[in-house]
Amino acid sequence: MYRVFIIIFILIICFNDMKAQNYQLIEVNDSIKINCQKLIEKSFKNKDFSMLFDKTVICGPILWGEVKRKGLENNIIGININYNLIDSSSNCKIVEGKAIQSINSINEIWRIIIIGNAKNMILRFPTSNELSLYASLLGSNIEEPIYIILSNNNKFLIHIDNRNYKVLFIEKLY
Repeated sequence: MYRVFIIIFILIICFNDMKAQNYQLIEVNDSIKINCQKLIEKSFKNKDFSMLFDKTVICGPILWGEVKRKGLENNIIGININYNLIDSSSNCKIVEGKAIQSINSINEIWRIIIIGNAKNMILRFPTSNELSLYASLLGSNIEEPIYIILSNNNKFLIHIDNRNYKVLFIEKLY
């Protein structure tokens, strides 16, 4: 099932324009959002991503670039993903991401890059502009819950499956 998700995800990306676009936000019950928020906060406090991990987390291209800049890519278990992004001038740019398939791998990214030496974080819902940029990767329908984590002067988008409270996608934003 996850391979099908990854293939569909890659196909969607191949045909999307990288510029911000219109999207439809599919809302979920407030209790789901609250439960997910508590899980993120607990994961941050404990520096442990395991309660948010199922079998695969898609690591977006900006975050994956950060992993590579820190020299951590050899420690990460998963499948490479090439994103064929088309910019507003119809130029194709290939960028790399990763479908992370190991709890130890995602924990390393969680602890070193996302948490770092931060003592606390700010967790909020994304702005319409942040959602629009995410839609340029994912497609026009985005289902909640989605959060922005502010940590160490960095901003990360985290998309959670509302059925099992596990992270689907994580990306660094500028």
